[in-house]
Amino acid sequence: MRILIKEGESVLGDVSFTDEDEVTVGSQPDCSVHLPDARVSALNVLITPTEEGHWLVENVDPDNRVTLNAHILTQRTALQNDDEITIHDYILKVYFEEALTRTVIQEPELSAEELIRIREFPLPAGSLVRRHNESVSLSRSQLDRLAAAGAAIDSFRDLHNWVESTLNLLLDLFDARCAWVGFRRQPRGELDVQGGKLVNGQPCDLNPIIELLRYRCVDRHQHVCIRKVREHEYVGSAMGVPLMGKGGSLGMVYVDRRIKTGRFRSSDLDMFSGLAAQLSLKLQALLEGYAQRSADISATEINVVHAIQEHLDPKGIPPLEDLKLAAYSRSGQENPGDVYDVMKHPDTPLTALLLGHVNATGALLALSMARLHSTFRVGFLHNDPPHALARALNWLMYDERDPSTVDAVFLMIYPGGRVRYSRAGKIGAFVVGADGQPRPLGTADAPAIGQVRNFEYQSFVEQLAPEETL
Repeated sequence: MRILIKEGESVLGDVSFTDEDEVTVGSQPDCSVHLPDARVSALNVLITPTEEGHWLVENVDPDNRVTLNAHILTQRTALQNDDEITIHDYILKVYFEEALTRTVIQEPELSAEELIRIREFPLPAGSLVRRHNESVSLSRSQLDRLAAAGAAIDSFRDLHNWVESTLNLLLDLFDARCAWVGFRRQPRGELDVQGGKLVNGQPCDLNPIIELLRYRCVDRHQHVCIRKVREHEYVGSAMGVPLMGKGGSLGMVYVDRRIKTGRFRSSDLDMFSGLAAQLSLKLQALLEGYAQRSADISATEINVVHAIQEHLDPKGIPPLEDLKLAAYSRSGQENPGDVYDVMKHPDTPLTALLLGHVNATGALLALSMARLHSTFRVGFLHNDPPHALARALNWLMYDERDPSTVDAVFLMIYPGGRVRYSRAGKIGAFVVGADGQPRPLGTADAPAIGQVRNFEYQSFVEQLAPEETL
């Protein structure tokens, strides 16, 4: 049996039960269906299964009116599929397992795509599902335990310490067999930090239950208690709740218990949600500190790259016969990988021009810029053609472990406007005619340098007419 809990048009919960469960409904926190409302009795409604496979509902507090399909409930009554039990402003919609294939029990605002995804991650019968904005109810003893946990959480020093200490805290508070956490350091993407621990101290890897809950917790922001896990060798009961930050979901936390240990209840899920709120607050603060430190490191790296660029950039433009050369440069702030150089050959009338961008960060950025600059200068002194410069640099840079690449164009300029060039990667190049109209160079870009092993770069020739600009 499955019960959809609504208040007006808002869906508050979606709870499943096996034919072995007795279902209690009331304001008491450990009720199977918990309605945190002072108007609702501590135990207001009892739903029990029969040996014949039916479900009987009764109002155990005659002073608090309950209706079944708009009729006052005065005696034990057999439930039918689609029945509605009303307690004050709450409606409990009943569905039986044989009708679930014909009936979708989910939030009414879900799109067709979201419904398809949810059906890919079905929860076992007996599961309790709550939305993130649903209220929780905590006993005095739970509040005391959460207060002590909050003091411990406040002392977590860094992300590594947060993971290790959180796992220990979860194992202790919930008498768990396994605890697992996963979160992302960036606003979007996969959970790039994951960790799990068994009660014996051994690491705990992902299991099918965590995979099942990850979509519901991380993407749907649902708080889930699987009260009875089926077809698992060790796990008898499990819970997963999201870690929510300022911009949405940061990740999730998970705990489970052994088969012969007591099952998790509604009150455990409430406490787990309260603990996750405290863990999320600390994690958000640590992530913001991590982002600030990363930004500081990035700013330092950029300053180093700017200093390297200042030394590599040519200090002057050599005079060219029949040609004028203009250069403008400004240091990049977010992607400072641009390199340009111009050099007149000491023994020939040739002039060479390099324009490139290094796609890398940190030390690799500085190293690749130096490689590009030195390959260009040494190769041109040896009268190497443009494609030979590209091939030599590609041989130096290609490394399956190093993702750095270079977009570049190498040009040799002859007297009279003849240009020989080789292009690699995404480098824009075109010619503007005397009439102001552009025309592209006649070849497509080859792969970026460092992207394809032993790529055979080619040289091409372009003739500039009088008053044309490359």
